[in-house]
Amino acid sequence: MNIRELRKILETNSEENIAFDEPHVSLRCEENNITKEQVLYILLHETSTLTNFIEDRPNVYKLYFKLSKKRQLKLIIDLLKPKNI
Repeated sequence: MNIRELRKILETNSEENIAFDEPHVSLRCEENNITKEQVLYILLHETSTLTNFIEDRPNVYKLYFKLSKKRQLKLIIDLLKPKNI
């Protein structure tokens, strides 16, 4: 998979298709001063800031979004479930 294909997958999903791994996500958001709503927005609407990704395991990817010159947001997505992120 290339970055263009991954962006297309993200852009064709909606908030209803995303499940968070709780309480891990809430804790990480709190530590990094970001809300889950901001994470959702970046994941679904700011795919142009996706700078890199790594396939961690089959259908599991680490995504890196540029937030600023010195900050990146790392998200781990699991594409094993059809129509879900």
